[in-house]
Amino acid sequence: MHQQTVAGPGLCLYYNSLVFCGCMMLVAAGVSLWTHVYRPLPSSPADLNECAAAGEAEVKTVLIHLRIYQNARMWSLLFIWALFFVCGVLFGCFQRAWYARLDSRTDSMSDLATRVMGFPGDAREAEIEVFLNSVGGERAKHVSVAYDYDYEGQKERVEFLLSQVEETVERRRLSRVSGHTTIAPALRDEMRLVTEDLKNSGNVFAVFNSEETRVRWEADWSRSPRLFREQHEINIYDVASEPHVLIWSNFGVPTSRRWVNGFRQVAFAAFGCLSLGLLVYAPTVQYVFQRTQVFADVGGDAVTRILGLLVSITNGVCYVIVDRCSQSVGFVIKGHRDIFNLIGCVIIVGVNTVYNLAITCSAVQIAAAAPTGVQRLESSQVELDRMRVRETLGDSLWEVLVPSVLVVPYVGYVLLTYVFSWPTLLAYYVSIPLWPIYQTSDIRTKQDVSVREAEIALEACPMQIEFDYASNVCVISTGFTILFMESSHMHKVLGVLAGWFFLTYWQQKYCHLRLAKLVDYSTPWLDECATYLWGIPVSVVSAASARWASLYHGLPWWCPAVAFTASGVLYAVALHFALRWVSIRDDRGFAPHDQVRSLMGYDWLNTNPIAVLKAHAQDPEAAVVLYRRGKEFLQEGWQGAKAQEGGEPSELPRNAIEMQELLKNTNCAME
Repeated sequence: MHQQTVAGPGLCLYYNSLVFCGCMMLVAAGVSLWTHVYRPLPSSPADLNECAAAGEAEVKTVLIHLRIYQNARMWSLLFIWALFFVCGVLFGCFQRAWYARLDSRTDSMSDLATRVMGFPGDAREAEIEVFLNSVGGERAKHVSVAYDYDYEGQKERVEFLLSQVEETVERRRLSRVSGHTTIAPALRDEMRLVTEDLKNSGNVFAVFNSEETRVRWEADWSRSPRLFREQHEINIYDVASEPHVLIWSNFGVPTSRRWVNGFRQVAFAAFGCLSLGLLVYAPTVQYVFQRTQVFADVGGDAVTRILGLLVSITNGVCYVIVDRCSQSVGFVIKGHRDIFNLIGCVIIVGVNTVYNLAITCSAVQIAAAAPTGVQRLESSQVELDRMRVRETLGDSLWEVLVPSVLVVPYVGYVLLTYVFSWPTLLAYYVSIPLWPIYQTSDIRTKQDVSVREAEIALEACPMQIEFDYASNVCVISTGFTILFMESSHMHKVLGVLAGWFFLTYWQQKYCHLRLAKLVDYSTPWLDECATYLWGIPVSVVSAASARWASLYHGLPWWCPAVAFTASGVLYAVALHFALRWVSIRDDRGFAPHDQVRSLMGYDWLNTNPIAVLKAHAQDPEAAVVLYRRGKEFLQEGWQGAKAQEGGEPSELPRNAIEMQELLKNTNCAME
């Protein structure tokens, strides 16, 4: 999982991050355990009556030991913060270097293309190709034009025609004895009608025969850039994403509209999550406060744990809302949509964490209110009582976090998503007749369901490591809330976090290889974003250390907030400058275009929806079909088909081991 690019280099980086986080939690648990053993938390009174009855000598002894405990916590957390800070920056550099290493060992289609931007809408492929080939001595193998078809009804028509092409080609491949099948003339006419009037989005991918040829062409262009039609300025950019993970229908969306869509979808996601959260949070708040007032304690019962679990499930539903919103922004590159999901989910769980902490603190304050008949406490006894309240709060957080928040939801997520595949079960068995609000029919009873619709509905759940990255950050930050409290459970929570990461590693390794639909993560952007977000738990540790320093040295109450902000800014700046020293660019590709295409099964034409339709509109016997993960066998010349039939692929590049592993895992996911 760390060296074989089963689903792109990004998946390897994700598993590296799981190991990193698990090791950091182990070290933190060890430091916390050492502090717990050698500087234990002194015993606090059970209630206010014991505080009032405590003698001066007893109070002084307890407070001295409390001071020692606070000082030890301050320095141990400061050590953990420094360790997390330095290791986070170094690990970010390591991940970049690891990506560059994987990229140097793997030949891909993105290595063979250059993104060229600035063409007018009426520019056609032939004219563009002539213009690009007039630069220097190198020639492009072909160009792949991204068209503008993001308007009402057009995307649906394109998807329908592509499904017809796929069904036709699949029948053609499976009916070698009974003869050929061709595209119906009416469908070909519709393809011509759809594709002839489309405008160029201004984005073109110039594809070269080798990476060396591309590098030389880019060097020639940088020496003598030209104007298209003597008036249009053309710019070139590196390509980081593979063609089949580009969202081709969104190339025509203007940047200004993407920003408008982004703000609109953020507002919609916030409103949806808030509305859904109130349905769960309001009853939770009411129950916790009423129970605390009646029983005067915050000990968790079965109902409290169930409500905590329900809050975690609500977070998962909010993840789905964020994902749906990200699909309407207009992102061109899947990596950008993944980052949107990652940041949105971290914000949602961050708000939920603050909510849980606020509810728990409020409940403890209610339970700790002085009952009638208790005499006025002395100043030293007041400090002892505050210690008692904070320890009670730490015990309450332990009950909330384990297992309802940190364990059960994430084990259940793996079972429901990958093992039982609940979206597939819903699509197959459940109908929702809520017209005109929402209406859907199950696959079993739907009369006019097409082959492609059934395939999509019954597919395995895809890999979604953007949400897994969010869980990593949020689980750590949520567990670290106990670092602010006088609690004997601190090392236990850190140990649970370490075990959580190693359990997640083996769970997801099995699910990704055997149960999930493969999704390619070809860029390091998602991992870099997650590395920056590592600054959140780092800053939480910094704030916790500052909090103990404020208790020990009598510093102002706002010191933890200042420490949190300063740590986050310092970490982001340090990581930014450190990453600039590590390059991920590698131009040492060896395999030519046709060899990479036969190995991968895709290129810059069979991943472009409009290019596929144009090919079939011109030739009824065309073999090209839009590339889809899991259906590589439809691609003509794909070497994986030979491997599946028992033959040995010939002339494989140096990454043959990785690709054969990918083929094996693809077959498991299809089964």
